[in-house]
Amino acid sequence: MTTNNAINAHGTLLLAANNLSDLVSAATSRLNLGVNLCFYQITQQTLTSTATYTPTPGMVYCISEVLGSGGGGGGAVSGSTGSYGGGGGAGGYGVDIFTAATVGASQSVIIGAGGTGGTGYASGTSGGTCSFGTLISCTGGAGGASTTNSSVNLAIGGLGGAGTTTAGINGVGQSGGVGINLGIGVGFGGAGGSTIYGAGGIALVTQGNNGAAGTGYGGGGGGAGVWNQGSSNTGGAGAKGVVRVTEFIQRS
Repeated sequence: MTTNNAINAHGTLLLAANNLSDLVSAATSRLNLGVNLCFYQITQQTLTSTATYTPTPGMVYCISEVLGSGGGGGGAVSGSTGSYGGGGGAGGYGVDIFTAATVGASQSVIIGAGGTGGTGYASGTSGGTCSFGTLISCTGGAGGASTTNSSVNLAIGGLGGAGTTTAGINGVGQSGGVGINLGIGVGFGGAGGSTIYGAGGIALVTQGNNGAAGTGYGGGGGGAGVWNQGSSNTGGAGAKGVVRVTEFIQRS
């Protein structure tokens, strides 16, 4: 015998506004499934001249690196007993992480010029400051010193620049090497300071040459040398700095 029982049900059947048949977008589908996934695309912007940094649409946060410009090498003055310049200092370094809200719509980027080498009895000039808006600023390296032409002398290398950021990492650039006249018909100009993104001008063991330029980003110029010659020589130029922004962009 079959017994039929009736069940009285009262109420309203509701249709969810977002259900599994709603596949208008990947983000909506994940929401309907109760899965909160977030995909990131990583891009880099490398700025080597003064410009305006504009975040890529969807940027959630970024890592900003700033490297100051290198100082120029010291010059060497003409004469019979020897003169050798010191190397230029490397630019300072700073790195920090920023949210999109902190960066805002844009940030002004400044890239200072590399220092110029001194000619004759003249020090190299300092490298320019590089900055990422008001958030990070890094000074350039100082220029290397020069000495008069004499039997034995030392030319001090330029000090490295410094980084300035509130919560991140600040690094001091490598100082330039000392230029030395050994007083025996030979000597060498000081090497320029090196950075993580560039090399300083090499120390030239010589009786007389212009200094070697810094390479890459932020390296200092090498010091010049003179021995028993009637013309002065010029220190190597410092390499300009750089700003690099690594962006983390949210994608659905």
